[in-house]
Amino acid sequence: MIRSSYSLLLLVLIATVYSTDYFVEKFEDESYKKRWVQSTAKSDFGEFKLSHGKFYGDAKKDLGKSI
Repeated sequence: MIRSSYSLLLLVLIATVYSTDYFVEKFEDESYKKRWVQSTAKSDFGEFKLSHGKFYGDAKKDLGKSI
């Protein structure tokens, strides 16, 4: 039982180390509005805005979507 637990843990660690991001969205400028759809189902959802948040290292590099 212990050996199979260690094997499973090793398999999970290997899968984590060799993982790949296939879908990455960077909000570096206003062009994200062409790729994202603003919902019109409810009016109280708000709008998408670019923001670097309260804590950031580089204001331009750390832009993200804020709702």
